[in-house]
Amino acid sequence: MTTGAGVTVAVIDTGIFMTTQDLVGQWVYAPGRAPQEHVFLTPPVANGCSIPSTPADDVGHGTHVSGIIVAASTVAGAPPVGMAAIGP
Repeated sequence: MTTGAGVTVAVIDTGIFMTTQDLVGQWVYAPGRAPQEHVFLTPPVANGCSIPSTPADDVGHGTHVSGIIVAASTVAGAPPVGMAAIGP
């Protein structure tokens, strides 16, 4: 069994809750890029919608998708918290 060490995956979604137990230490910004470069909203932006400066998830979907991909797992030696992902 492999644990996906060294595999980079990009998730294009609503962002992530960056402090979620299962995701802490499982994600990084792209090397050489500032955090604000990872948030892509282009005009026209709906009235009342602000462009975020970090990829903080405001609806939970991106966190859910990211967790399915890379959440820490007991298979990879992590403590049993949260959930196990398909690519631990």
